[in-house]
Amino acid sequence: LPDELDTLPRVAEQAGFRVRGLLVTHADWDHLLGSYAFVDAALGLPDIGACDDVAALQQVVPLPGDPALRTRLEALASRLADADARRNTGSYATALALVRPILEEARRLGYRPFEAEAALLQGQLEAMLGDRRGAEASFEAAVWAAEAGRQDEIAARAWVHLLSVVGNDGAEYARGLVFVPRATAAIARLGGNTGMEALLENALGSIDLSQSKVATAIAHLEKSVALFERARGPEHPETARALDQL
Repeated sequence: LPDELDTLPRVAEQAGFRVRGLLVTHADWDHLLGSYAFVDAALGLPDIGACDDVAALQQVVPLPGDPALRTRLEALASRLADADARRNTGSYATALALVRPILEEARRLGYRPFEAEAALLQGQLEAMLGDRRGAEASFEAAVWAAEAGRQDEIAARAWVHLLSVVGNDGAEYARGLVFVPRATAAIARLGGNTGMEALLENALGSIDLSQSKVATAIAHLEKSVALFERARGPEHPETARALDQL
């Protein structure tokens, strides 16, 4: 295989870990087959198509060369996938309890792209549980680790979440909008990313809606829906959530 494959950010591997995490989370198959939460979570699995973006994959800091470190990283990735599966099925407090020690171990391990993934998930869970200050700190940590690890996709996502948690959840509109150029710069480094652009438009629409700027809010949200449909498809939960805001 080409040497470049060593720089893959484990997109396919993460998908496998997360499928196993979902199955562990839903061990009761009767419940599983009728679970809307499971369907929503399954549709939220990583996009294997991301592997097609060779330039973006090659810029990420390579995986550790030490086999022992790789083994530790694989074990942490599996645990993070389980936590993410629990987040996707609504068990936010349980997921957060799982993520916190993973992030601490990731920091000791020192592989920044994975550290960024863990910090991002911790921030998402803290935001879902109403811990705005904790979420802000976690997203800032995710940005730092992502930029240190040259993982622009996670950096972009963390900047958008910072914009949302500060500008929308915290109603600090002006401070939240300061993060927009950082988010767009990270998206530009990716060569553009329709899904990330959709998240950004959605966040901007929510902030405008919070300020009763209805016309601009609708414009942002309509653009968000169109981008989500292009990136994820019309049946994807993110597309449906964007439509619900209109």
